[in-house]
Amino acid sequence: MKGIKAFIVTAALTVAALSAHAAVLQINSSGILTGATGVNVGGALYDVTFVDGTCVGVFGVCDVAHFDFSSKPVAVAAAEALLDQVFINQFDTNTGLTYGCVPSLFCDVMTPYLVSDPNTVMSAAAFNGNEVDYFDEVLGENTLFIGADTSQSNVRVWAVWSAAPEPGTLALLGLGLAGLASVRRRTK
Repeated sequence: MKGIKAFIVTAALTVAALSAHAAVLQINSSGILTGATGVNVGGALYDVTFVDGTCVGVFGVCDVAHFDFSSKPVAVAAAEALLDQVFINQFDTNTGLTYGCVPSLFCDVMTPYLVSDPNTVMSAAAFNGNEVDYFDEVLGENTLFIGADTSQSNVRVWAVWSAAPEPGTLALLGLGLAGLASVRRRTK
């Protein structure tokens, strides 16, 4: 009976620790949002960095094999995650606080997923409006000329994603298994 109680307590603590996770905003010394770590996209954790430049300059080669997400639904989920978890508090209403954008009506943070023809990059954009003139929304079929340089734009920037390491999850799992082993030894 004690083993079952220990297992239930360990499982409850693990679930509580995992559900308490929140994205951590990356803010430079000037107060500019440059990205975030631990952004939940469809149940997986990612880190994101906002980068200016051309598609080739940012991704090395501008094709679907070099994009972080290769389908529209997942790129849309990533853009939604930006609006829900990253563009919060002052970063939701002051577009000039996002790297690559200036104070204006909106800022497009683009997650590319397809090169639809030799000259067009398709992306899901987190359209972060200033909420006075424009509200936040996800643009699932945002297009950009393949050679366009976002550093020449005041309202567009690329989102570069990477899978986030999850050492905390592995540590909790190991702790739970060690606890179970300990309880099992005691009952024998």
